[in-house]
Amino acid sequence: MKNLGKNAADNKKNNRGKVLGLIATGRCRTRRDLVDLMGLTKVTISNIVSDFQEKGILMEDEKLSLDKAGRRPVNIKISPSAPRIVGLLVIRDRVEVVLCDFYLHIEYREKVILEHPTEQELIRIICRLVENAIGKAEKVIGIGVSSLGPVDSGDGIIMEPPYFYGIGRLPIVSILETKFSLPVRIHQDNESGALEEYYYGNGKGHESLMLVGIERGVGCGIIKDGKIYSGFHRLSPEIGHVSIDYKGRKCICGNRGCMELYVNSEELKARFEKTFGKGKSLEEYISMQDIPEMDELMDDIMEKLSAGISSTINLLNLDLVILGYDGAYISEKYLNLLERKINEKIFNSSRMTVVVKKPYYLQDAQLLGAVCNILQPVFDGDINIP
Repeated sequence: MKNLGKNAADNKKNNRGKVLGLIATGRCRTRRDLVDLMGLTKVTISNIVSDFQEKGILMEDEKLSLDKAGRRPVNIKISPSAPRIVGLLVIRDRVEVVLCDFYLHIEYREKVILEHPTEQELIRIICRLVENAIGKAEKVIGIGVSSLGPVDSGDGIIMEPPYFYGIGRLPIVSILETKFSLPVRIHQDNESGALEEYYYGNGKGHESLMLVGIERGVGCGIIKDGKIYSGFHRLSPEIGHVSIDYKGRKCICGNRGCMELYVNSEELKARFEKTFGKGKSLEEYISMQDIPEMDELMDDIMEKLSAGISSTINLLNLDLVILGYDGAYISEKYLNLLERKINEKIFNSSRMTVVVKKPYYLQDAQLLGAVCNILQPVFDGDINIP
């Protein structure tokens, strides 16, 4: 009997969280939508919505129009008085914080550029930014962290990221939970970005996708069957260390010919500077189109990217690839080229077509993904709204 009671309670939490998720992400707008999609009774949905209304989390406003005669359904929205979420991005060059509502609208934003901080200096910067963001809201559900990897999301630790000022084994989750007495969740930055795209961005409608972030290295986050795909200690997959040339350059990981050696941001900029001269940003170089030299360079870059990406797709059968960080600067012309090259290399090309897109939120995907690291457990019923 105890198990039955526990299961019923879990189901109630899951249903409540799912209602919030479907409304916040725009998948449902009315009670009728919720009944149809969730398969619950009208009474159950009505009870959940009414309870959230009493708590100031949901609200009903204007009635939606109908093409035929009949009672018009009432639109359900997240209330302006609902709690907020803090999102924290920690990467090599900066720490950035946002305060968002359930719709991912940014209400407060602040960042600090990092200049070789010590571990204690980094902790002080992080805590100050989070405290500033919390101070802008009446109620906060939790703090989501999106960090450069590797990240042990199970134990809440930023491991030993390369080129990160010698900082490693940073127990960021316990530090923030102790100081602010709020739930804290962490995922690697590209996993966080993939989660954001799945719920709010160009991944809507896809149960499986991969976000590839091009920066100093090349990382990825994978959503498989609606969940973050990870392995031992919840470590993220490392697409940058897929070898595309077993006789190639030696990588810091010990392998040879890793993809990130050839398509990271610094390597790309060096190639562009060699061909076109110095003086432009990476974004400015990539925006140069319809130049034979650029077409030749991008053909080679897209070939190398497609080699690593297609290997991962062949393992997991993903149908959507999103290019993030500096990859979001790449024009549609070259995204289409990458898409074509990937589909030429995948095993199941006769049964599926892989689509390549930019993130809906462009360079902010990983930052807003930090917010989604809290929203996902809320939508799953694992974090209750106070």
